[in-house]
Amino acid sequence: MDEGYIKFSFDLIEKELPKSLDWENLESVRKSLFKKGLIGNYPDGIGFGNISKRVRNSEFLITGSATGGIKDLSLSDYCLVNEYDLAQNYVKGTGKISPSSESMSHGAIYSATKAIHAVIHIHSKKLFDQMLTDQKLPRTHKGIRYGTPEMASAIADIVNLINKNSGYFVTAGHDEGIFAFGENLEIASLQIHKISKKYS
Repeated sequence: MDEGYIKFSFDLIEKELPKSLDWENLESVRKSLFKKGLIGNYPDGIGFGNISKRVRNSEFLITGSATGGIKDLSLSDYCLVNEYDLAQNYVKGTGKISPSSESMSHGAIYSATKAIHAVIHIHSKKLFDQMLTDQKLPRTHKGIRYGTPEMASAIADIVNLINKNSGYFVTAGHDEGIFAFGENLEIASLQIHKISKKYS
């Protein structure tokens, strides 16, 4: 499994993020997911799961790289993604930490429609396996690997196919990968609740 490794090229402007970013609500949702084991660490120490919210235009605030296993995050554990190029697999960010390895996937969802303002990426083998048995559930092709421009493109296509401001899907080629999105954090979190209720 190549989970947790950054595959895109990026530039990071290393400086403290302003508290005006209102990161506390993002952290509150993340803590809830962490307690449920949907964000965390694998036994080998590799972290999984990430969460983000749109800040303005194409900018979004996302959990930093390798933070999955940390119970409580501070603002310095988040990165503000200022720019991203799906085709070039490139990210430009600001903060004291590198952006999540799934930043391109989050960017792909935000690029699909301006109405989406929150994205949650969790891991759960139990939920993932059950979701794959649902033939009606949108998913990326199993041959498409995480962290590639092909994955970003496939995710954008799926969100456009769903054609709603909230929803969820699985990445068949990214083991245990589940994504949910919504107009805000509350709605995105509700999608996770729906997944847990339907596929447990």
